[in-house]
Amino acid sequence: MRALFICLVCIFIAVDLSLGVYENTHTQNRVWAVAIAYLPVFMMGFGLMPGIYGWYFSLANITVLYNDSSFVWAGFSSASILVPAYCAYLATKRQVVAFGIVLCVFVVYPGWVSNTLVAQFITTSLAVFSYITGLVLRRFRLQREKDQQKIISIQEAQLQARNEERTRLAYELHDIVAHEVTVIAMQARRAQFTEDPKSTAAILTGIGDSASQALEDLRKLVTVLKAEKNDSLNGELPSAPQSEENLLLGDTSLSGETTSSLALTHDLHKISDALENAGFTVTLTVDGDVSLIPLASRQALRRTAREIGTNILKHGSPEGPVKIDLTVDQRNVTLSSENVISHNKPVSSSLTGLESMKARFHDLGGTSSYQNDHGVWKIQVSLPLPKTVTKAFKLPL
Repeated sequence: MRALFICLVCIFIAVDLSLGVYENTHTQNRVWAVAIAYLPVFMMGFGLMPGIYGWYFSLANITVLYNDSSFVWAGFSSASILVPAYCAYLATKRQVVAFGIVLCVFVVYPGWVSNTLVAQFITTSLAVFSYITGLVLRRFRLQREKDQQKIISIQEAQLQARNEERTRLAYELHDIVAHEVTVIAMQARRAQFTEDPKSTAAILTGIGDSASQALEDLRKLVTVLKAEKNDSLNGELPSAPQSEENLLLGDTSLSGETTSSLALTHDLHKISDALENAGFTVTLTVDGDVSLIPLASRQALRRTAREIGTNILKHGSPEGPVKIDLTVDQRNVTLSSENVISHNKPVSSSLTGLESMKARFHDLGGTSSYQNDHGVWKIQVSLPLPKTVTKAFKLPL
């Protein structure tokens, strides 16, 4: 573009000189008259600021030396289209204001003479119109940049949330694996002192199941750490943040050694009570044997249940019912919720909680979905049960 500006200016100057359109000016200043009219456009080839300063310089020279030449004013019109528009669109705020002040002086300049009145009027009108157009385009540009920066900030917040959730999950899986290995060690020690073949067989079966579960959790842990390394913003593991759920639903600290099926059920009832205290009508359903859910899945479900409760408090309407269901079947454990979306001014959200939920269940081999179904917000997450648990459903009671 810069090279094109310079070439075009050289061509225009050569054509104007060859046609002799500036013959009515002083002969010795004819070349300078042509050059001064096109100087700003030529300087635009070297950058915005050189073009602006060139426009100031040409305007001063034309006003003093060639104010009575319509041809010079006509030649200056191309510069009065390009330079004001580019200045208003790209220059800094201070430079734009300074250019506007000079433009106002240019418009109200009292030295107009009758034989150049039309040419000066056209040139000034073009300059003002180009300047205003540049200001309008500048406003759209700034708004677009602001929106892009907001999108980038939201994406970074979502990515940070996914990484933080993976860090939590890695710590929790570490605790779970340590717990499983401890159980294996204790059962192996117990088998050494058991003489009953049936008891020994049962203990060995338990050791096998625990070892299989520990290996599965180790595999998940490696998957989580690999995904976190690939998605990390700066290559470092982020520390687990203090979530806003703590403020709404109490302490959310979890532990691989203490997370039990009773704790998961307790959390669901605690969330239901918190929502009812806030004015919601809650229907809580727990279907199936919660004790069959593996520790890692319980951790994920407890955290997701708390996030569901937080989102309902922030975005839900107490005028509509709330449904929370936990279902354990032969293959999967599913947690779902439904609530009416509030019509009041929504609480600001960057969707980081949903991103964390997606990352959490994806890394554990499960699925998650959410949607706005005609004003009803629905969330459903599902995790597969281990094969050892699936077999347990088939055993006779």
